[in-house]
Amino acid sequence: MPYKTILVCLTDTHNAERLTTFAAMVAEKFEAHLVGVHPGRQVVLHSSVGPYFTEDLLARLSEAEQEESNKLKEIFEGATSGYSYSSEWRAFIARSEAMSDLLIEHALTADLIIMSQPGGTEDTYDHHELHRNLILGAGRPILVMPQFGEFTSVGDKVLLAWNGTRESSRAAYEAMPFLEKSGDVTILGVEPGKASADDMRLHGHDIAASLARHGVQANVSNLRKGDIPVADEMLNMAADSGADLLVMGAYGHSRVYDFVLGAATSGILAHMTVPTLFAH
Repeated sequence: MPYKTILVCLTDTHNAERLTTFAAMVAEKFEAHLVGVHPGRQVVLHSSVGPYFTEDLLARLSEAEQEESNKLKEIFEGATSGYSYSSEWRAFIARSEAMSDLLIEHALTADLIIMSQPGGTEDTYDHHELHRNLILGAGRPILVMPQFGEFTSVGDKVLLAWNGTRESSRAAYEAMPFLEKSGDVTILGVEPGKASADDMRLHGHDIAASLARHGVQANVSNLRKGDIPVADEMLNMAADSGADLLVMGAYGHSRVYDFVLGAATSGILAHMTVPTLFAH
């Protein structure tokens, strides 16, 4: 089933045009309805700083937030005009601690969520927690665009990370619309350092056979976990193969796999060079 409702989360103006253009390209690929959402922050005063804020200052802060929202709407509507697909704009204001929950409510009815890589130096605030909460809470695949670089294609050449976990299985099937359209899919079996030769030989071939029944032909490559962090190994593989999309499971449902997958997820989010689809 192709993606038919795509939601793009626009948090700041500095990267909004690149992100919207990227999301528009994905929406055009699947002829999907594109929803732009801006989660704005409500100004909340704590008792320790309350005496230093005047009503005039509070009004100016609220006005600045509204201006940013209006600017993002203008960017979104400008970048999505002229396409054959439909689009709509949404915006809301919330306390920082409630922002993730409200964004998840919007995301629950989307087939795919698109966000920008967190941690840009021009971000008005840190979005790492927002990404983690959305990946863990929305139950939808999250496609993250790197902060830097121009991406004229996504999903034409896919690298699918596979480690036999629930999360990697979820990622493989959530990425099916991309896989079905791609003419070049490589399954990267990520093995622990103590895996046997038979484990290495077989790893990834079962998921390759399953995908083949959907018409997706994939090559299988294996990566034995060594001294280099898995995230760096995957990014190196993506660069060497020329992949324009990395697909992987995010975080974990057991303590052991949360340690392993959590580190890999954080590493990719911190140093990503290729658009990456995460699923949990």
